[in-house]
Amino acid sequence: MMRLWTAILVCLLSSGTASVALAQTHDGRASGAATPAAEPALPPLPGFTILPPPTVWVESLEPSLDPAPRRPAALAPLYASLVGFQAMDLYTTAVGVRGGAVERNAIVGAFGPQGAGGIALKAASVAGTIYASERLWRHHPVRAVVLMTVVNCALAAVAANNLSVIRRH
Repeated sequence: MMRLWTAILVCLLSSGTASVALAQTHDGRASGAATPAAEPALPPLPGFTILPPPTVWVESLEPSLDPAPRRPAALAPLYASLVGFQAMDLYTTAVGVRGGAVERNAIVGAFGPQGAGGIALKAASVAGTIYASERLWRHHPVRAVVLMTVVNCALAAVAANNLSVIRRH
């Protein structure tokens, strides 16, 4: 199914870059035969050159066999948002506990959400998640981005829940 969508995407993107035009007769009517455009429709401006249409490259969703794969561009912002969501979770948990709420997560409760234990736990969680994503993107870059997106969405939901608990107390 994914290959079908990739093929459709390639077809749609490459259809706009084709340099094929209908041949026209001297009176401006189309002859009906498709031929490569010999001249641009408008004369070029002085000092400017006409470049060929861009080539569209679509990454394969299959595991990469390239010895030096490139990190997906989306990972760095996802890492930054992971740190932000973890910090927001830590802060809202501490505010909630100070306000009388009860920490329902036994692991966080054991480390204490207000102090060095909570910070160490969140730092280890961030480091472990980033480490797993870094290992994953080398062979499965799309899966690494999906992993980080899911983790960020889950942390955003946790922080939003913490804020609603704070409002109730």
